Amino acid sequence: MSKSTFKKLEDLKARKSDLLLNEAVLSKSFSKAELPENVRYVFESMRKIDTEYTLKTYDEAKRVENQIRNGVEASVSFEYQGSVPLDIHIRIHSDLDILTINEDFVSLEPPQKASNPYTGDPVAELRNLRKSINSKLSSSFPNANVDNSKAKAIAISGGSLQRKFDIIICNWYKTVSDEKAIKIYDKENDLRVEDYTFTHMAVVNQKANQVFNDNYRRIIRLLKNLKADADEKINLSSFLITSIMFHMSDLDFYVEYRNSTKLLVNASKHLAKVIENRPYRMTLDSPNGREKLFFDDEQGKIQEVKKLKKELDETIELLAIEIKQNSGNLNESYRMFSVGNSFETLEKADFNY
Repeated sequence: MSKSTFKKLEDLKARKSDLLLNEAVLSKSFSKAELPENVRYVFESMRKIDTEYTLKTYDEAKRVENQIRNGVEASVSFEYQGSVPLDIHIRIHSDLDILTINEDFVSLEPPQKASNPYTGDPVAELRNLRKSINSKLSSSFPNANVDNSKAKAIAISGGSLQRKFDIIICNWYKTVSDEKAIKIYDKENDLRVEDYTFTHMAVVNQKANQVFNDNYRRIIRLLKNLKADADEKINLSSFLITSIMFHMSDLDFYVEYRNSTKLLVNASKHLAKVIENRPYRMTLDSPNGREKLFFDDEQGKIQEVKKLKKELDETIELLAIEIKQNSGNLNESYRMFSVGNSFETLEKADFNY
């Protein structure tokens, strides 16, 4: 983590800045000069994006949805997926996935059979819907960048839009267990792919709401900010970070707000377990239970997890140094225990946040 903390703070500020209004949406503590830089970085990184800006993202999405609805022949509905509905996004201008669902037909998981069978070609239906959406977005947002090159989405950004959206074309998929699912059109292979994003989001939200103090979401936001600010690119998706931290025990999330350094240490221990204990990591699956996290490209993913853990451990070390140097300005005592080159725990650091 050679990037200076000052530079990281500036990058974090940029992610939370509205250029049109020339203002940053930051907590009061972010500007407290008496607070050490890493303390400010960690706590601001953990903090959620203000609801006002998340609502603006959905308002922008409605603009895109209205153009799609009025520009295609199929009956469509819209749902969302990704970091924004999970409240783990780290930018006020966050990207949003818009699921555009063709309501004219529903796919059934065997052995279910429809009483009034659909006789059309579902792949052709979604293929044509994608073509219509691409054409409509290009004409409705002439100054925007409409990118139809992705296999599973049309990306649109720029022009009059203040957010970037991925438009994912799909239809409902009714499972035997009545699980809410979809089939996504893959343009590259001209086929449909089953997807269980709603179960993923439901399970992640359930975990986030049941653990103490929203700490599951807070640590995900921190790790995503550390990834964004690392000098060396870290190739870990938000999905994989969320899924790995999903498996940290609820007890390790039970950390008081003022003692959040312990949460960082617990997260580091969990990442160490994932890195060092192969039998354990090979049991880890996605929150919806549909895929093994390290089934493919195991060693490649582990190298990226190591990079992320390195960023986290260096942040913990810098926090320990700052707390020690500024103990007179902090309300409570601190303790630091070191085993080798890794920090085992940091306790009772009240950051006046």
